[in-house]
Amino acid sequence: MNMKNYAVITGASSGIGQAFAREFARRGISTIMVARSEEKLNQLSAELESKFNADAISFPMDLADLSSRSSLVKFCATNNLEIDYLVNSAGYGSNGLFHKLDIQREMRMAELNCLALQELNYEFVKVFLKKKRGTIINIASTAAFQPVPFMASYAATKSFVLSFRLALHRELKGSGVNVMAVCPGPVGTNFFDNAGIKSSPTFPSMHTPSYVVKKVF
Repeated sequence: MNMKNYAVITGASSGIGQAFAREFARRGISTIMVARSEEKLNQLSAELESKFNADAISFPMDLADLSSRSSLVKFCATNNLEIDYLVNSAGYGSNGLFHKLDIQREMRMAELNCLALQELNYEFVKVFLKKKRGTIINIASTAAFQPVPFMASYAATKSFVLSFRLALHRELKGSGVNVMAVCPGPVGTNFFDNAGIKSSPTFPSMHTPSYVVKKVF
């Protein structure tokens, strides 16, 4: 029987998700790392296994694909993996006038940032309630606290994450299942490049992903 304790981490191939994977491994907690890039996940897995002697499982998949998301939950159940943590870090942003952006990309962002996170919370809350313990960490943003012109869709998705977490926290009070939302400001990742923001004087300094993760623990 597999007696290891695992953390499922989405968006683990870079940024905050990758920093979470390293921190869990450093703490002796095995990881199931989810992202689209199999190559990056395999590289990280090899690093964690070599440096921390940790069990680090690569699980390449596109969480924005509704039809494939159930495969992650099935994998954990089929292999009798003891999941104690779920970190929802996968996501991306956009920048520009909403009516001039690619609507398909905007809708895919909402699917990933909101609906994939919602579905994984749903599935793992049920797992955690059965054993009366577990922690869910949903990555939101300071953008969750106000509308953000030129990042309208992104800020709205993070408002969803924050509101969702607050409600779940109340529903699960006393159950042994903890749900938190992490709301960092600008973090030094590839987020801004991916969002089409090549440089911005608004963010002269940023925290590192590892700084954000250490604040969580």
